[in-house]
Formats: sequence, C-alpha cells, structure tokens
Amino acid sequence: GRIDARHEHFASEVLTDVIHGLRRAESGRERGPIVAFGTLSGERHGLGLQLAALAAARLGVRVRMLGVDLPLDELVAAVKECG
Repeated sequence: GRIDARHEHFASEVLTDVIHGLRRAESGRERGPIVAFGTLSGERHGLGLQLAALAAARLGVRVRMLGVDLPLDELVAAVKECG
C-alpha cells in the first residue's frame, strides 16, 4: 500500500512515546551541563529533536526540552533561564 500523512504522524507519535520513556529512564543520572532542545518557528517536526535529546541524556547532559516551533526570542529567553 500507500502511506499517508496520518500514518507518518501515528508512527512519529509512537516513536516519540518510546523515546520519552527511554529518556525518563536516564532521569536522575544526568550530571553534566544543561542543554536546551528546541526548534525555531516553522519547524513542526520533533522526532530528530527527541532523538538528539535522548542521545545527550545518555551522555549525562541535563536536558531541557522546549519543543518545536518556538520563536527565536522565546528560545533565547529559555536558554538564558536555563543558565
């Protein structure tokens, strides 16, 4: 068959749930620097962002997930707040 947008969205959501679970398992072990993860306005796809955050968490980075489609000024403000 054919794969449509709804199939891609469903698969992305399932993978995102799995990645969240794996990242939660890393929680409490993170001792490294704080890194904020987000995408700029207009970017609505977050699966790569989630994978990058998981990889960083496994390296001990303290992940601050900001999500997708964030205006630049908001991203800058969040990074400043994270220290």
